[in-house]
Amino acid sequence: MAFQCSILQAQHPLYYPINEEHGLPTDEIYEIAQDHFGLIWVASNSGLFSYDGIRVRRYSHPQEKTSATTAVMLDAQDHVWCHNTAGQVFKLVGDSLQMMLDPVPESPLRAFVFDPAGGFCALANDKALRYDARGALRDSFLLSPEIPLTAKVLDATMRGDKLFLFVSKIGAFELDFATKHEQLCFHSDILSTGGFNFKGTDLYLFMIDQQDQSKEILRYGSGIFERIYATTAGEESDRWLRIVPGAGHDRLWVCTGNGAFSLQAGKNGWHKGPKRFPGTPISSVLEDHEGIEWFSTLSEGFLVVPSPEIAGLVTTDGDARQNNFTAIAALDDGSLICGSYFGKVFKIDTLANVIQEIFVDQDNEGQFQVRKILQTDAKILIGRGVISSIDLPHKRLQRFPRFFHARDIAIAGHELYLVLPAISYRFSYQGALVSDEILWETIHPQGGRAVEVDSLRGDVYFAFNDGTYLEHLGHREELLLNGEKIFASLLCASDEGMWVAVPKTGLLLFRGGKLVRALGLQDGLPSIGIRALFAAHDVLFFATEGHLCALDLKTNAITTLSASVGFNPHHIQQMAVSNGRLWLATTKGIVALPLPLHDYRALAPPIRICQVLLDHKPIDFGKGLRITDRNSDLRIVFEGISFRSRSRFHFEYRIPRIDSAWTVTPAAANFVNYASLQPGRFDFEVRAVDENGICSDVPATLHFEVATPFQQQPWFFVLIGCTLLLISYAIFHVRLRYLRRRHRIKEQLIHSQLTALKAQMNPHFMFNALNSIQDFVISKDVRNSNLYLTKFSTLMRKVLDASGQEQVLLSDEIEMLRLYLDLEQLRFGADMQYEIHCDTNVDVHGISIPSMIIQPFVENAIKHGLLHKRGEKRLSIQFGGGKELLCAIRDNGVGRKRSAEIKQRGAGHVSFSTAATVKRLDLIQALHGAAVSLTITDLEENGEASGTLVELKLPIMNPSEPLVN
Repeated sequence: MAFQCSILQAQHPLYYPINEEHGLPTDEIYEIAQDHFGLIWVASNSGLFSYDGIRVRRYSHPQEKTSATTAVMLDAQDHVWCHNTAGQVFKLVGDSLQMMLDPVPESPLRAFVFDPAGGFCALANDKALRYDARGALRDSFLLSPEIPLTAKVLDATMRGDKLFLFVSKIGAFELDFATKHEQLCFHSDILSTGGFNFKGTDLYLFMIDQQDQSKEILRYGSGIFERIYATTAGEESDRWLRIVPGAGHDRLWVCTGNGAFSLQAGKNGWHKGPKRFPGTPISSVLEDHEGIEWFSTLSEGFLVVPSPEIAGLVTTDGDARQNNFTAIAALDDGSLICGSYFGKVFKIDTLANVIQEIFVDQDNEGQFQVRKILQTDAKILIGRGVISSIDLPHKRLQRFPRFFHARDIAIAGHELYLVLPAISYRFSYQGALVSDEILWETIHPQGGRAVEVDSLRGDVYFAFNDGTYLEHLGHREELLLNGEKIFASLLCASDEGMWVAVPKTGLLLFRGGKLVRALGLQDGLPSIGIRALFAAHDVLFFATEGHLCALDLKTNAITTLSASVGFNPHHIQQMAVSNGRLWLATTKGIVALPLPLHDYRALAPPIRICQVLLDHKPIDFGKGLRITDRNSDLRIVFEGISFRSRSRFHFEYRIPRIDSAWTVTPAAANFVNYASLQPGRFDFEVRAVDENGICSDVPATLHFEVATPFQQQPWFFVLIGCTLLLISYAIFHVRLRYLRRRHRIKEQLIHSQLTALKAQMNPHFMFNALNSIQDFVISKDVRNSNLYLTKFSTLMRKVLDASGQEQVLLSDEIEMLRLYLDLEQLRFGADMQYEIHCDTNVDVHGISIPSMIIQPFVENAIKHGLLHKRGEKRLSIQFGGGKELLCAIRDNGVGRKRSAEIKQRGAGHVSFSTAATVKRLDLIQALHGAAVSLTITDLEENGEASGTLVELKLPIMNPSEPLVN
């Protein structure tokens, strides 16, 4: 082993960079300012831009001669002004830059300064010109010969009516625009550079002697300049760029080409603070509303210090992995020993804030991480691969090579306890120091995670793989919680007893093996996943996934720190306390926090609505908003600031009348769209919530009204009501007329059915049929008399059945026709022949026709055609058709011309049954809407009548649907 003692780096406040890699347009920044809302405004070589912690917004003007903007200011009304290297002056009006001054190249400005009250002042030739907030010339001041045109004006500043000029080799002048008085308030005839800055009502001036580079800062108050800080020749070689007032009382920042430092006023004068960011040119410093320090640079963008009192120590070997510290412990002298993931061991001087590596391992054990550091007597035990003992005063190191990769070690008296992954041992530590032979003992057949000694009570606690155990005076017992095993991850001894971290449970406190306290989420723990645990005095420190917490064991108050303080608590490995500070070994370096811990919570994040777009067009919403079309696309853009939370805050919004619950959206999504809203008056509310759950003090509110469409206006409902009443009356009236007409038609149809029944039951036919049957009876032709009497009775029954129906199956109608014709054939004898034929496409069992509609035409054919025919009498009935039913009745009777002399069949006269049937067909057509037609044709042969053809077209009806509804 070879020791070395080389300084690596002193402490520096924790910080993080914001540069081009994070979205900035440039890394070269000249000046920064913050408005009342909290937005950061930046003057850079790429122009003016704003930054809200997430979004960057750039501003430009079409007539700007250069984008390099050297100065930015916010006046008393919070208006943003900027000035570029071409001498042009701009003011931000709304969302665009407005040019306020454009000097001509032939007459460049000798000096320029913003007026904090609004406006600006420019020095042109031998005049000081004062402009108001609108860019109009307000006043002028003629310079005295004491400020010749050849003199170089180094800087200018303004307060109220007074303009201050710093002129090289002459001094500082005060010009009063109100009294037109000029005076030399400070004389300096040396060749120098420098500049002004105000802090409150005091004017500060810094000067640099160009010959010997000595520097001094003077404060102007009560009419005199007083020196508050000075350096001798060669003492301060850094190039000073600017002095910037700090947020604290009597605090100044000095920005140099090699970092920045602060000057703080005290009882014994002004004191220089430690340098920040050595090697980096700092152009300006801003301490924002949340107490965060912003350092703008000329080459690296922003360097942001969230909590200046929280320091960090890292190594300088350029490898970030080497700053992964896994163990730390405080020594009796107040110094610290820490170890890294790669096995290196360092010592920290907590007073000088210096970290140094104390030895280099030449036996290749440096590849194992340091897990535990203990001090015993004058020696330090290091658990790293093997257990090593370091004697710092004598620079000796001793290794115990038998025990590898101990997860934890502890000392009780002279016994050293080791918990390995698969087994646990103990041996006499003092004996091992003086003898090469180590007498070891297996204390548990399994390994574990931790071992800790409660020295006040002489107890040893073990977190083994199979449970948590206590050993007291050689007796071991298992600790249980509600009868269940405890699988602990961490152990920590305190004056109160032994703290045990249990995943999914929280923290348990045991004293003498008895559970005396349990802490979980219900007790205020931000999380029950404990990653590191340490007790000091009356405070228990523990780290969770996202918080570092300090539990005051006397008051039970819990102080919680999140990543907003500048480091991620998730990275904490171990902790120690030394010289009034809490020291953290993290995967990113060593962190030191002043004690006692206090909340670094940010202010309530401000919130505002910055833009409203209706159908993708920006609109003015200052006095509320009225939306005439409820289907318009409404977008509300809002803005919140929480630099301490960085991007880990979110927005919550709602419209209480629609939904009282808050809708959450991440910080990057700073808008909400509404595609359709119900009519009415509404209040849109939005608030910002930082990572600690702190909400905006008052939500930003947008009052808007969605106009009620005309179709939802009261007058429209009245109009619709009246219209509906009129339409209903008209429909009712038309329907009533239709029903009355239909009722009349139905009555007439029923009457026509009775008439058809009367025609069917013609008394002549009945008399003739009965006479014919009587002849069979008299002639004792029992067979034919029974046959025809059966047919006659069947026909009468079917006719009576059909008379009660509106429609009958075609098959039933054909059967009635056959019965009727059989009886008529009986009367006429063998001279009469008939036939009934149906086409194959006619489904006689599947279609219906109006009842008793065909028989009257058949009767007419017999009575008026065949009755007067001599010889053979033929009658044919043919059914066919497609969409309609066609019925053709043909006879070879004498025809209508031959029977003209007969009264019943005279010209212009039809029989009673035919007229009734024709009328019935008309009623069916009017009621059913179906096409019905009747055609009667006289047949001739060689100029003489040869019979009659009756063609009847009827609708094909569904048997299941009534003819009349």
